[in-house]
Order: sequence, then structure tokens, then C-alpha cells
Amino acid sequence: MSPRLPSHAVARRAIHFIAALAGVLSLAGCGQDAAFWMTPEEKATRAFPPSEAFKRAQAALTGAAGAQEALRTEIDERLLTRVRDCLDLSAIGRFVEIAEVPASDSERNCLTRRDAELTMWLRMRSIARILTEAPVRAARPLTIVATVKSDGPAEFLHVTVAARADVAVVADSAGAYRVVEAASGKVLRTFTGRADPAHRPALSPNGRVAAVPDVPSGLAFFDVETGERLWTTPKATHLLAWLPGSEAVLVAGDTRDTRVVDLHTGRVEKHPTAGPDLLAVLTDPPTAPLALLLGPRELSIVQHERVANAVASWPKRTASSDGFDATRPDAPAILFDGRRLVGAGQLGKLFHLDLGADPVRSADWNLAAYAPWTGPVKLNEKLVVVLSRRAGASSGELFAVHVEDGTIAAITEPVAGAARLAALGDRTGFALIEPQVVRYTDRVTSAPVKFLSE
Repeated sequence: MSPRLPSHAVARRAIHFIAALAGVLSLAGCGQDAAFWMTPEEKATRAFPPSEAFKRAQAALTGAAGAQEALRTEIDERLLTRVRDCLDLSAIGRFVEIAEVPASDSERNCLTRRDAELTMWLRMRSIARILTEAPVRAARPLTIVATVKSDGPAEFLHVTVAARADVAVVADSAGAYRVVEAASGKVLRTFTGRADPAHRPALSPNGRVAAVPDVPSGLAFFDVETGERLWTTPKATHLLAWLPGSEAVLVAGDTRDTRVVDLHTGRVEKHPTAGPDLLAVLTDPPTAPLALLLGPRELSIVQHERVANAVASWPKRTASSDGFDATRPDAPAILFDGRRLVGAGQLGKLFHLDLGADPVRSADWNLAAYAPWTGPVKLNEKLVVVLSRRAGASSGELFAVHVEDGTIAAITEPVAGAARLAALGDRTGFALIEPQVVRYTDRVTSAPVKFLSE
């Protein structure tokens, strides 16, 4: 039996061995902080760092107030996945230096594609973060009439008012988008794109993000406060609805496919409920993750909710949409209290559906005497407004229709012949869009509304 060494002698020998090994590795260029101690993923990331665009997007997101450690961990994990999916890590041994990490042309191209995807995801996460912030400007009661006037030959096309903020976006035919105070019409900022006459811009409920058609690039998201272009996707032409609480939006493209854009995960997928013949999507109220999917044959009220790393959706109520005018996708229906649906009907009628009744009840209110008319837009919880251009009339006429019984009342508000209507989100009132002026009003007349049938 060999004599047992004292414990201090064993420790001394271990220290000498470690020191000798460190010396050998140091001679080989592999000190404690050198490549020898790195994992293959770390070496690959050092050898092929992400793009400058990624770094800028990362700095903007992680440097923002309230950035969570979980987000930084997720970014690190995605960077590791990037090199695992693109490179042969088995070829990166312990003694391979960072400068010697091999990569073929196809592997380098893969890294470039992943960088673009990661940069897009970071920009989408930036939008998701901004959507959770307080309103950019506190909402104020609208004045009786506030106006925005054009400062050039361009004609106004659309106006959208934020649900919970004192801001609106006005689009014109020259491609300019004006951010204005909804209450006063004062222009706060202007950014450019390529406005689409067929689709209006969208504003997040807190008024901080504008999603505007940018022909032919697709759909562009802007920071309303700074004017910065946050993200542009070619997979959509216009935004259909925000889904607050789920960090997601619904968008549509030229093919009329409805897609769910998950701003948290970066995924853009076809909506599991909506079909390709979808006409319109709206939320009621605009701050809830409840959407109405309206097609030419069927409509569904759909609930959306975030579950883990996805957005789940399921129909809460489905009914036939027979009677709705499928040729007028520019006139979306209005959902009151999550149950009463009012929209453009066939043959000049106004379509009404009570989804809260069992069975579902429908009615058509005949407005043929006022045809051709456009709308409707929501005025308040009881009335919708339509704009009539009857034959021989030199200007338009406004009429309020009661959503419960279809009673009609004239509105004493002058309307130019080329004017169009626009809703004011969930506010009381509506907007009149004329070629050179946009007027916001929260009252239909200075006198009480008198119904014609009384």
C-alpha cells in the first residue's frame, strides 16, 4: 500500500498541474478569455456578428425605459438560434480561433437572412412596447367644429381619430399624412408615404402609432410622436383592427386574406377564423380584443387573446350576413354594444342585425329615397349618419338614422358635393372630408334633432 500524501501536498500538485496547463494554453493563444473557453455558438457569433441595423434596433428597444431582463434574455437566445440554424457548429472545435471560424457562401447568406428577420422582430417588439404606453396626448372634448385646411393643391382623402388620445391622422392625394390635434385641427407633424385612396390610415388607441398604406411598399408603421418609420411590411396594404391586450393587429392585403400580426413574437400568419372573402374587420370598442369578421355570406364576432407565445382566436357568435351589400367594402359595418350590427344593405337599404337575440333577428331599413348614399358612420350610441347625394342636388345632405327603429332625421350641416364621411372612433361625432378641408364635429346641429316622422 503506497503511503498517503498529506492533503496539502495533493493541493500543491493540483495547483502546479493547473498552472502548467494554463501555460501551455497561453502559448497556444488560448488564455482564459480566448476562444478556447468559448462555446461554438459564442465563437460563431463573435466571428459573424449581427448586422448594424440589428444593433441599432436592439439598442433602441433595450435602452428604452422599462425594458425587461426577460427581453434581453430572449434576444440572446435568438442570436444563438441564428448561428445554430445557419452554421455547422461541429466544425468549430476548441482550438479554432474566432478569425478561423469557417462559413460557406450559403451559410453567410443564411446569416444575412436571419439578421433581417431578427431586425424586423425587434422593430415589431418596439411597436408592441409603444402600444402599452399612455396616450400621446390626453383626449379632450371636441369643439363644435374644428378644421384642418390643405396648404397646397392636394386633396384630402381620409381622416382617422385615435380612440383614447387627442390626435388624428389626415391623408391627402400627394401622399402626406398630417398628425393633428383632434380637438383643434392644429397640425403637429407631417410624414410622407404613398396614400391609397381605397384605404384609410389607422391610429392605435393611445394615438402613438400610425399604420398607413404606403404604395407600393405595403403597410408602414410610424411613431406619431417622433415621425420615425418603425416598420414596413409588404404582406399587407392596410390595417383592419388593433387587438389591445394581445400585442397583435389584424391586417389585409390585395388578396383580401386577413392576417394576424403578432408584434410580440414577430409572426405574420393567416387568420384561423376569417376566410379569403372577408370584407371588413372592426372592434367594439376599439380598445377591446373583440373583432367582427364580416364576409359576404357569414359574419362572426371573434375573441382574441394571448396564450403563451401566440394569439388565440375563437368565434363567440356566428350568423348569416345575407342582406349586407358585399359590393361596398369601403363602408364597414358598425357594431353597437357587441350585439347590434348596422351597415350598408342591398338596394339602398340599411342593414341591421341583432346578434344578441336568440335566434338572431335582422331588419332592412329602406333608404332608397335618399340614394345614392354613403356611410353609415357612428354618431353616438343611438344614431348613425349617412351622406345622401340625391339626383339633381348640388350638394350632399346628411341624415341621422336611429339604430333601434330606423327613424330618420335631417341634419342641418352644410355639405359640399364631393364630401365624404368618416367616423371618430368611439367618440361622439363624425368628420366631413372635403377636397381642401376636413371638419370634425361632435354635434349634428345647434338645435335639438327633430325626427321627420314626428
